[in-house]
Amino acid sequence: MGWFKGQFIDIIQWEDKRRDHIVWRFERHNAEIKSGAKLIVNPGEAAIFVNKGKPEHVFYEPGTYELSTSNYPFLSTILGLPYGLESPHKAYVYFVSQALFMGMKWGTKGKIDFNDPDMGPVSLGAYGTYDFSVKKAEHFFEKIVASLPEFSTAAVSDQIRTIISSAVSTIIPKSQVPLMQIEENKDEFQKMLLGPIQEELDLYGLQIEKFIIADISFPPEIEEALGELRKANVEVMKMKKMKDVVGTYQQIAAADAMKAAAKNPGMAGGAMGMGAGFAMGNQMTNAMSPGMQPPAAASAAPPPLPAAGSYFVAIDGKQHGPYTPQQIQQYVAGNRISKSSLVWKQGMAQWIAAEQVPELARLFAPAGPPPLPPGGSAPPPPPPPIA
Repeated sequence: MGWFKGQFIDIIQWEDKRRDHIVWRFERHNAEIKSGAKLIVNPGEAAIFVNKGKPEHVFYEPGTYELSTSNYPFLSTILGLPYGLESPHKAYVYFVSQALFMGMKWGTKGKIDFNDPDMGPVSLGAYGTYDFSVKKAEHFFEKIVASLPEFSTAAVSDQIRTIISSAVSTIIPKSQVPLMQIEENKDEFQKMLLGPIQEELDLYGLQIEKFIIADISFPPEIEEALGELRKANVEVMKMKKMKDVVGTYQQIAAADAMKAAAKNPGMAGGAMGMGAGFAMGNQMTNAMSPGMQPPAAASAAPPPLPAAGSYFVAIDGKQHGPYTPQQIQQYVAGNRISKSSLVWKQGMAQWIAAEQVPELARLFAPAGPPPLPPGGSAPPPPPPPIA
């Protein structure tokens, strides 16, 4: 019956196409394809004429082709055609899908040994998806299909997964990227891996159209440790932002105070504004929790005093000091510091006038005797007693 039907079949096309089929062989009794048969190649297909296990010709373009030696001289070489054009050509026709096969899954077969600079040797795994297509049908047939009558994605996916797993296990450990940054660098790893993977698949006529790393997994104890490190990193970023806010406020307050002091020769109004700015900045810093206080935020306020009893003084609109009371006395004598000059030391809520500080008020007391009475002379002595 097969021979009988073979005398009339003259249309060759892919008859049993399924979604996961990559290759399908057109079956004919004794592989006898008569001269003059019609070959139909639909879009998304390629047709391969195979003789003695090797491709003789590949039809990549969609269309209908009449198979004769006048159109395709390669047919005359198939078994020599000892009986002329009416004799059958003993050959196979394989159809190869040119479609895009999407959402194929991959995963590392075993754990990848990774030496983290901070945590030391750890094991990790990876998995994801890829899309592929057959770009060179003859290479794919020769390297993988051979004489199989049909071939599905399941038959080739194991080979592709092995290639991907090998590349991942080699390239990620060599990257020396810390574990904390691996998740952030998945896109870079995808680009790094695509080249070596595609180089391997070129040998089989396959093309990776899209490659995705869905996740890189770690042992539970490493996941927990990385979670704690990420939380700590978030806290550090919060501290940095708060430090910037406080520091910026204090700089603005100090600048405004300097401008006010430049407009006020007595410096009282400007320096008081500067003191209020520093006090507000300190209040904002102190209001933060101990773990959130930025170390550098306090540097905008007067630094820690080198010795007890020293004062900072506002002179010519600028902060000077710290000075001891003895040093301040010298500036008082030189008329550089007056009793209205603003001073500050550790423990004081804000800048105040020097005369309001008991320890400094005495420096402005008169150094000589009290002023003379009216007239400028002492009263006359009492008269002697009468004899």
